[in-house]
Amino acid sequence: MRINTEALKIARIQQGMTQSDLAGRVGVHVSTICRLELGKQLGTKTLKRVADALNLPMDQVVAA
Repeated sequence: MRINTEALKIARIQQGMTQSDLAGRVGVHVSTICRLELGKQLGTKTLKRVADALNLPMDQVVAA
């Protein structure tokens, strides 16, 4: 599974959130969001929580 890091970062910025803001909404450490935006793999549950916090469908989060 490849993560669409660009879509995540754009959605976060468009919603006026910092990485720290998003981490707080998701309930993870800011370093987790940083790793995610760098393309590091996360568990499916965490990725789903990030997508939900950004109001993004999973098919936009996971690159084909």
